[in-house]
Parts: sequence; structure tokens; C-alpha cells
Amino acid sequence: MNKLFAMFAIFVLVFTACDDESGIDNGDDDITVSFENFSPASLLIKNNTGERLVAFKNTASPATLISGIPSYADNHGLKKDTALFSSAGDFLLVLITEAQYNANKNNLALLDNHAFARLYAVYNPASNPFAITISSNLGGSGQLIVNNASKYNVVLHLNYPTGETIGYVPAYSINTAISLAAPGSYEIYPVFTFFNTGTLELSTIIPTTEEGAATGRPFKWSVSLGGNDSSFSVNVSTILDQVNVMTSGGAYLKILNNSTTAVRLFIGSEPQTTPIGTSLVNPAEIVVYPLLFTRNPDGSIPLSQSFTLQIGTTVNQLPVTSQEYDLDYLYEIEVTGDASNLQLGTVTKIDKMDLF
Repeated sequence: MNKLFAMFAIFVLVFTACDDESGIDNGDDDITVSFENFSPASLLIKNNTGERLVAFKNTASPATLISGIPSYADNHGLKKDTALFSSAGDFLLVLITEAQYNANKNNLALLDNHAFARLYAVYNPASNPFAITISSNLGGSGQLIVNNASKYNVVLHLNYPTGETIGYVPAYSINTAISLAAPGSYEIYPVFTFFNTGTLELSTIIPTTEEGAATGRPFKWSVSLGGNDSSFSVNVSTILDQVNVMTSGGAYLKILNNSTTAVRLFIGSEPQTTPIGTSLVNPAEIVVYPLLFTRNPDGSIPLSQSFTLQIGTTVNQLPVTSQEYDLDYLYEIEVTGDASNLQLGTVTKIDKMDLF
């Protein structure tokens, strides 16, 4: 009898361990959220908050659940479920807290308008996972309400157009709520964002002013949350009414790799990665790298800038002839040879980029 009980206890222990690993709660048929660090991953997450978060693709539902994110996680891989990630594309990453999830498992749709965060994401199977940082300013009691009746997707950044992301407002959307820490004051820069599924390129367009003392400065909303008013409403249409120049904030360099080895771009000694995570230009491939300009002391974007560029492998980098790169222009350079004898062509100015 004692042997039988011992065997039964061992069976239960093993069954329970297997159940925890699979993430399935067979007692009530609920699928529990896995907080595993997945590899290969669909996205790479840095969580600067103390919340354990649950990630969804586009909307909160059992069918769109990706996986969980531990508090203060760094370089955390989200699950790459083929049902959700079968082809390249951009999407809305909806994040809710684990507590919200547990309290609303049977009606997750209620949380769509009460998400901890709503961020922009891209999935591209041909590149490294898209990296996202979850700001410590997110998930507070203050609310930024954004209306976007335009045809443009808008990503919201803190303090400058290249600053940390705090929200994503899709085209033709109304009353998108971005939860922010309150009380607090924020300088929020809206940036139009486009992902081309044909070329697999991610483009960003910065609206700037061209009048008076603010010439060339990126458009921004100054937002204060707190006191008796913990919400603030803005409208994307005001951007289109008040700005008359759109810019990428830099130039672009297209590398045509006709060599026999993979190469990459370096600015100074720092290896570069495209916005969607492409780092290498494989033989017979073309990759376009952005060259983001350093802002002027007054916050405006310069009309040109020079860069110290190198192209090559980790052990064999060749200097690119120094020159000025004009704002919003596309440049091109060809790489030939092999790993031990790479050769760079001349940088050619192609044309001004068609931003829209």
C-alpha cells in the first residue's frame, strides 16, 4: 500500500511539473501565460517597469496572446507563434498587466481601451527581432488622449523624435488612450511611421516648423498631467495644419554588396543596424541604412552633416571617403571583392527621398 501511494505521489509530482512547463492548466482549461525568454523570438523587449506584462498582437484576445514579460526584463524574447507571425508586417503591440489579465481572462476585449501600453512593433523573419523598450513613464494614472483621423500611423516619442517610444496611434483611430505617470510634464514628439512590406523597409517622417524662431524644429506637444486634470487631449490634424515641412531627420545610404562576403556599416567604430533589425548586407543583397543627423543646439535639424563611415567585416573595415550628406537624400555605394580584399566604390548621390 505504501509503495502504491509513493508511486502515485511521484506520478502526480511529475504530471504537475510537466503541466507547469507546458503552460496549460488542465483543471479549468485556461491557458496560462508563459514568461519564458524565447529564442528564436518574435520581438526583443526591455521592460523598464516593475510590472509583469502580457503581450498581444493588435488586440487583447486569447487568439492574439503572444507571451509574458517579467518586470525589469532586458533582452527578453517574446514567443514566435507561427499562427501570429507568418509574414512580415507592422502591428500594434498591446500590453496589459498580469493582474489585469488574471482578472479579465473571460473578457479580454474589455482591456483594449485600458491597456498598460500600446506600442509600435514590426515583425520581419528576414532580420533580427525588432527591439522595443517599455518606458518607466508608462502605465500611470494620467492619460494622453489622441485622435488620428489622418491616413498616417503615428508613433509618439519623448523629448525628441529619436527619444523613447511611449505610444502608437494607428491611422483613422479615435480616442487612443496612452497611460502615463502623473503628475508629470512631457514633451511629446509625433513621428509618422511607414513599413513597406515589399522592400521590408521602415521609414519615419518628422513634421517640422518653418516659421519664425522655430524654423526647422520638430513639432511637439507640451503635455502636463496632474492635479485636478489627469488627462490631456491632442489631435493629429493639428500637426498637418501647423507644419509645412516633413523630413526623415537624416540621409540614407544604400549599400550594394557585390562582394563574396557579408558586410555591414559602421559609424565611427559602432556597428549599425536598420530600424527593423537588419545588421548585415549579404552577398548580392541591398540594404538601406539611415544616417540620422545630430540636432542643432536649438533643437532644429541641420540641412546636412558629415559622418565618419566604414564598411566591411568585423576584422576588415574600409573607410568611406568623408563628405557632407544632405537632409532627406539617398546615397549609394557598391562593395566588391572578397573577405580579404574588399573594395569600396564612390558614394553617389541618387535623389531626394519620396517621404510619402
